[in-house]
Amino acid sequence: MLAGKTQTPFNNFLPEDLDVLTPLSSRRPTTASGGPTRDALRASIMGDLVPRDLASTAVPWCLGASSMLAKGEVKSVPSFLSRYGEPLALYRGKKDGVARCVSDVCPHRGARMSQGSVKGNCLACPYHGWQFDGDGELASVPSNGDRSRPKNVRLRSFDVVEHGGFIWAVPEGFEGELPTQRCEALTSPHWGRVYGSKVVKGNYLDWLQNLGDISHINYVHEFADEEQGEVLDMRVTGAGDDLPRVTSPTGGAVKCNAAVHPKEVSIWTAPMQVDPCPIQSIMALPNTSLVTVSLRHPLQFWTVSSVMPIDRHTSLLTWCFANNMPWPVRHLAAPAFLEETYRTIAEDEEVIESLVELPPEVNVAADRFQMAGLRALRVIMTQHELGGHLKVLDGSSSTIRFGGRKLVSKIHVPRAHMRKMARARAERKPGPR
Repeated sequence: MLAGKTQTPFNNFLPEDLDVLTPLSSRRPTTASGGPTRDALRASIMGDLVPRDLASTAVPWCLGASSMLAKGEVKSVPSFLSRYGEPLALYRGKKDGVARCVSDVCPHRGARMSQGSVKGNCLACPYHGWQFDGDGELASVPSNGDRSRPKNVRLRSFDVVEHGGFIWAVPEGFEGELPTQRCEALTSPHWGRVYGSKVVKGNYLDWLQNLGDISHINYVHEFADEEQGEVLDMRVTGAGDDLPRVTSPTGGAVKCNAAVHPKEVSIWTAPMQVDPCPIQSIMALPNTSLVTVSLRHPLQFWTVSSVMPIDRHTSLLTWCFANNMPWPVRHLAAPAFLEETYRTIAEDEEVIESLVELPPEVNVAADRFQMAGLRALRVIMTQHELGGHLKVLDGSSSTIRFGGRKLVSKIHVPRAHMRKMARARAERKPGPR
């Protein structure tokens, strides 16, 4: 436990009876202390934080890297965002080069649209050649000579925004801040960048916690010295009562500044290292991590990673590694940097997919950042009422209700926000019949 503080176990944050992506057995697994196991915790948080349909979420989710989708190319993206659980088809128009996202299932005979081809700015079904535009509207039925088209036939479509080399699925009419807008290195011409994206084994919540875990780099990776594993000078901002003030309309931000002892792993990086090595990590919740490693001034490494759940045991991870080394060096080293990022992800994946069920009740000072991130998730759920299971009982206390279970949170939510939420709920209620 954290020195001088009483920590609320994360299992106290979770509901008992949520509808989850993959239903649990009828008997909810518990630990010896009576709390839910790690698997039950992961299922519960996904059930409330991760809705079944993008239309019911208020935050952007990353579908992949822009560089991995060429003009005229179409790919299947496994995702939780689709209402019926089908994958998404992500394609880039041949004419305008704009990325678009639609359902991967043709409404005619159920063929996979991702196996089709891009015609102009439309996506053509591989089975009968029916073409749909980026809004999902039926544009052509070749077998019918385009004389007439069935009415009310369309693909489900999703709004897409690209920024900083990331492709984001966003809610309709989205005008908020994207997580990548927090990182100048993603758009500056003075930085070199390599991108990657892959489906990884492991639950979304475990990956999110991993992205906010500073102490694991001493042991899972070679970046820091395992013989000197202490995390130094950790300072976490955006935790506790500060969270509502740093929570944007699109999610929460929790920042951590710390330092670790580096380890010399390469003749290339050794001259750049400083000891201790400063690290800044920002969790742009609910899905993105932005990490800065400061080397010998003015050199820095940035790693931006965004995770999206596919199901309870699989996630889609997209990342960028950026550096401001001199141009010839960063250009020549790009292939090595890219290979290193995939190796790093594989090291994390090996650990995350094998995690044993255990309630996260034991914490030390180095876990403060992770715990602040988990508390921030609850603030986001409170503010957006994600999943429709959360009801705030009043604004003066921090008592809330998940499903039918009354819980107590240590996070204060301002009265003004409570009144705003109450008005919104009242407007949604049907009038008298």
